[in-house]
Amino acid sequence: KGVVVQRFVRVACPARGTTLASGRLDKWLSWLNAVMPDNFFGDVLDFRVVADPFDEAGTVAVPLYDEEFVVATPKGHPWEKRDAVRSSDLASESVLLLSQGNCFRDHVLQACSEVASRQHQNNGLAASLQGSSLNTIRHMVASGMGVTVLPQTSVSAADEGLLSIIPFAAPVPQRRVLLVTRKQFFRKQAIHTLQQAVFRSGLNGVTMLEHET
Repeated sequence: KGVVVQRFVRVACPARGTTLASGRLDKWLSWLNAVMPDNFFGDVLDFRVVADPFDEAGTVAVPLYDEEFVVATPKGHPWEKRDAVRSSDLASESVLLLSQGNCFRDHVLQACSEVASRQHQNNGLAASLQGSSLNTIRHMVASGMGVTVLPQTSVSAADEGLLSIIPFAAPVPQRRVLLVTRKQFFRKQAIHTLQQAVFRSGLNGVTMLEHET
């Protein structure tokens, strides 16, 4: 039986670190989620694609894929000749992050303890600069203001001409992306169809978790 799309919902894409519709709407939604009754968004949305850790009452989360992070530096940076960068090396650099409230910023701080530690020591001011979107961050890096961490799926051919993209040395920082549904959502075939669409998407830079669902 086919899946019929009855409505469209504009969502943020965790794979690309984007925000919803505007630079501030994601913060308003986070605030609403905090002040509204439990499961406010769970009662509205049938599906959500989020990154781990995720724990919300009344929902079920299944893994989709693991995504590694990479380092982006300006052209001509000393790291450009390296095969890989250690996570600890970030402690000696100005690391550009997305502004507070963006989920990918939190993912980087969780995965890269050196960046999180420096943020804490300097109250988030001297240790890093901030941008409102990954596109802004890219141009800040290209202009020589620092380095940044990107999700692998956000890297495009255009980045290769603008930045130097360098993998992390093991253990590689990464995040797990989940498909979240309401426990009361009984259209199991729709869930399966969406999972399979992701698994067959050919998304580069990720490890699909088809055998863990």
